Amino acid sequence: MNHPGFDGTYPAGPTRQRETQVNTIPFRTRGRIRSALSLIEVLMSIFVVAVGLLGVAALLPVAGHQTRKGALYDTTAFVGREKLRDLSVRGYDQPQSMLSFNGNSFAKYPLEPDRAFVIDPRFIAQRNNEGDMMGLFQGATLPYSVSPNQPLTTPFMDRITLLQDPSNPTSGAMGIDQANEIFMSGDDLAFSDPKNNDLVPQQVFTWDRGGNGVWGNAGDDDMNGTPDDISEAGWPGTDDIPLKRQSNGRFSWILTAVPALGSRGPDTFWGTQGDDDGDGNPSNVEEAGWPGSDDLVSEEYEVSVVVFNGRLLDMTTGERVADVPYNAFWTGGVGGGEVALVKRPVGLPRDLEVTTGDWLMLAKNSATGPQFKWYRIIAADKDLAPDSEVTSLGMPAGTEMRFVTLEGPDWFPDPTNSELTVAILFSNVIAVYQTTVRLGADPLYSN
Repeated sequence: MNHPGFDGTYPAGPTRQRETQVNTIPFRTRGRIRSALSLIEVLMSIFVVAVGLLGVAALLPVAGHQTRKGALYDTTAFVGREKLRDLSVRGYDQPQSMLSFNGNSFAKYPLEPDRAFVIDPRFIAQRNNEGDMMGLFQGATLPYSVSPNQPLTTPFMDRITLLQDPSNPTSGAMGIDQANEIFMSGDDLAFSDPKNNDLVPQQVFTWDRGGNGVWGNAGDDDMNGTPDDISEAGWPGTDDIPLKRQSNGRFSWILTAVPALGSRGPDTFWGTQGDDDGDGNPSNVEEAGWPGSDDLVSEEYEVSVVVFNGRLLDMTTGERVADVPYNAFWTGGVGGGEVALVKRPVGLPRDLEVTTGDWLMLAKNSATGPQFKWYRIIAADKDLAPDSEVTSLGMPAGTEMRFVTLEGPDWFPDPTNSELTVAILFSNVIAVYQTTVRLGADPLYSN
């Protein structure tokens, strides 16, 4: 239906133009889009990685050293307690088993309340084995440098040995083989590297070679397919029996014993006339080791098992002595602390050669009895002290002196300097196990 006036056509509307927008990337006139790293960046990355790997490689020797050091300390940690018990099991903890060298021969060692001693059969047996009578005489004390070139005021311990058979008083002093067997540790096992690199290292044994008395036998002992080849010599035969694992023999030990306070009584003599030991034989040769009725004795001994790694039994390098003046204890002796070691006028330059980790023993003869205490050196100056510090302690310029820091029990220096303190330094000591035991008639040590 048409409306009036409508002719059937529509008026033309505004024209709509469709615009299409195209996203375009601006044209770069100075290069193309980067698709990879540059050579400089690759080289820098390689350099950074190389520095990191070198750092890791540098730590490997340190880690290996610390591992070996840890294994060493782990081995020595139980040596002290083990060896102290071993002496008791073998019967060497009895006073009648102890011998000392009196200048001509070995005799029973007389225990006295104001005498410290060290059980050191390997050292004495080595001197005796070499026929070194002068060495036996000079080595009768620790330190052995006390006689003849050290002042008689130097504190010392009696160096003693043990009987071959503790149940037989006439069996004589220990020989070097027996001393090595008892006073060397077998925990550092020996291994041999096989010629065949495909095989693991083999433990070294003492062997019984069997009925034929010959090592190995005919056949393919090492099972390499070639009977009786050149490598057979390193393999046991069917009749060879392993007896004992061998060790490298690096670890050895000594035992120091320091008595607690004691007194000789009004007569100032040890023992009295009479049957002191109650054996029914008054004033016999054993009386010297027994207290008299007026002597006061403490039953406690401070015992230290001193462990060495590669100890030298000569008389030139093992034991040294240095003076420690009373005013050289910078911390007052609390916990050891910082002290100054002074070379003696008769000493040698090596007397002050110490490094961190070494051990020394402070010693002095006091009015209350001998004092010997072990300390570990936790720091040591590389250079000797200058003359300004030497003269500040009242010593002449040119005196050789070295500062060290000690770790251990408290030490009480005498401010009057009437009680001379010395440091006894040892080579190759790696550990000291300390305990307190009681001295009794039977047994000597009771745990």
